[in-house]
Amino acid sequence: MPANLTPDYLAAEERFRRAATVREKIVALEEMLKLIPKHKGTDRLQGELKARLAKLRRTPEKKGVRAGFSWHIPSEGAGQVALVGLPNTGKSSLVAALTRAEPEVGAWAGTTREPTPGMMPWEDVAIQLIDLAPLDAEHTEPWVFDLARRADLVWLVVSGDDPLTGLEDALEILSGRSFRFHPAFGETPPEGPDGARSQPLLVVATGLDRTETADNVAALLDLLEVPWPVCT
Repeated sequence: MPANLTPDYLAAEERFRRAATVREKIVALEEMLKLIPKHKGTDRLQGELKARLAKLRRTPEKKGVRAGFSWHIPSEGAGQVALVGLPNTGKSSLVAALTRAEPEVGAWAGTTREPTPGMMPWEDVAIQLIDLAPLDAEHTEPWVFDLARRADLVWLVVSGDDPLTGLEDALEILSGRSFRFHPAFGETPPEGPDGARSQPLLVVATGLDRTETADNVAALLDLLEVPWPVCT
């Protein structure tokens, strides 16, 4: 029986081939196992992937401990949400306000140097939020992309002081690392020609306690070409 591997699987396989660290290889293999079609034609391949993954995991790793140049945060609760954005957009303050986590919060760029997870109660479930280091065109920590790629949902956090620039610059950085997004409350779009997996995205605007920032977000909504859902 043919394997009939999907473009998403083949893209994950290519990321595995290009992986430079053990953690990057583990992340890619986990995604391959998640995406591989489950039928008799792939039984042998699934076994090989599981064996390779087990070998890479042989060295014990504590939860939340850095491995190489990356991090691994096991998903907990109803889903995992990665918070991304430019420096000083309020990601850490959001996580501190919505969960019991205590990320370092400061008024200077680059305060967040490691991922901080926390559980946010929502209705009758809990959702895991992960505060990540900021996106920067000059240098973004590689583990930021690893964790964002594995998340079930991405919150792109923008400051109400200049939400349009924050959104455009962040999306440009992410698209340069082959990220593809679709509105969180819309339908998943068809697979792209490169086979990259599309992730749901929610734009979260902060600092709306000031009149001028509320006006900026209203202007942003009028200018958006893609109808990204915006939470304020």
